[in-house]
Amino acid sequence: MKETYKAIKKIGSKGRRITNDILHKIGRAIVDGASKTAVEQIVIKC
Repeated sequence: MKETYKAIKKIGSKGRRITNDILHKIGRAIVDGASKTAVEQIVIKC
């Protein structure tokens, strides 16, 4: 039971790191694209 819990925790943190990495790359691409086209303000509505 303890080993299963450790395995689940390990997978969970890996998924979070992957998600954060993807979101960082998307955000960076938005900012880089905006700076190339001289955009002064970026507005994101969710």
